[in-house]
Amino acid sequence: MKSGFQLFIANYYPCCPQPELALGMPPHSDHGLLTLIIQNQVGGLQVQHQGKWIHVNALPNSLLVNTGDHLEIFSNGKYKSNVHKVVVNNTSPRISVAVAHGPSLEAIVSPASPLVQSETNYIPMKYKDYMEMQQMDKPLSSEGREVAYDRPSTQEPFKSTSNEDNNVYIAGYVLFYPCYSGYFEKPGFFIENMFVRECYRKCGFGKMLFSAVASQANKIGFTKVDWLTVGWNENAIDFYLGMGAYIMQDVKRFRLSGEGLDAFAKNDQDGGDKG
Repeated sequence: MKSGFQLFIANYYPCCPQPELALGMPPHSDHGLLTLIIQNQVGGLQVQHQGKWIHVNALPNSLLVNTGDHLEIFSNGKYKSNVHKVVVNNTSPRISVAVAHGPSLEAIVSPASPLVQSETNYIPMKYKDYMEMQQMDKPLSSEGREVAYDRPSTQEPFKSTSNEDNNVYIAGYVLFYPCYSGYFEKPGFFIENMFVRECYRKCGFGKMLFSAVASQANKIGFTKVDWLTVGWNENAIDFYLGMGAYIMQDVKRFRLSGEGLDAFAKNDQDGGDKG
């Protein structure tokens, strides 16, 4: 458990004047074994069941648990990863906090051997490699070939219901928000997440999304746009460098978690450091 990989994700969905034209979060499944979710009492989470989207009415002060891709792989497909999405509304903002739990990045993800009778649809691979493949929507067979999945993210394009013809397709999205650096004394935008579906990649949509954020930053007088990426994603790093971005070598990212987080929380509860 100590070597496991966890992601802590906080999502804020503001009120949308035209929710039928927007998508809070596109259909997707989570990597890892389980994802724990807590939310305010504003609905929006939907899960796919038998080809239909079902609204999740969470009980007050409860935790929602989503099964992830790792559980599906470990069970050799016996338990399916939960496909879900988030829709927005025009009355109340929605807030959710999710924690995805998975093995260490170097762990080999594969089906449990007692559950593999003859063949499997999943090729063993490092967890970090699988995470990258999951972002690319490319599940693999035991022979390394791509296999079809009955998921909307790989079988059909996301559609908008903004017109009668229903012919507006969602190629990707970018989630960003304003921030201020006290160290650099500069306002800017921070890009929390950007995603372009694989079938639309290398068509200029990624640069289009970045250009939209940069244009908005210039429009309101912001001086920078920041984002993070994992060090092993060389394709993303090359893309960012190619568009003129640079790596901030003099800035280090720190994280307080686990026993360290618990110790500081206890210190505050005890009245602070009296020494």
